Amino acid sequence: AAFVLTMVAFKTAIAGLVPAINYLTWVDKHSLMCLMMVFLAVTCSALEYVLSATREADAVVVSALVAYWLSVQLYFAARAKRNLSSMRDGSPSHTDMAR
Repeated sequence: AAFVLTMVAFKTAIAGLVPAINYLTWVDKHSLMCLMMVFLAVTCSALEYVLSATREADAVVVSALVAYWLSVQLYFAARAKRNLSSMRDGSPSHTDMAR
């Protein structure tokens, strides 16, 4: 519950800093991916408790969650690098930055 509360507080705090637009920004997309990570972690934890999972199953779940988190971070880092290099070559439109 604390994770979800933290995510909602973060989203509320940055809502005033981001202009109101009709598409998702990078911050919105990243926040959604992080919220999905929290949801997956809570779901896996509940399933492990109900199923009385072994240490091996716990290790597999933790490894999968870490792999998901790492892939999301690498994806956003690669997109940021690509957009920064395209900005140096020529100024992209605001819709290019939203994708």
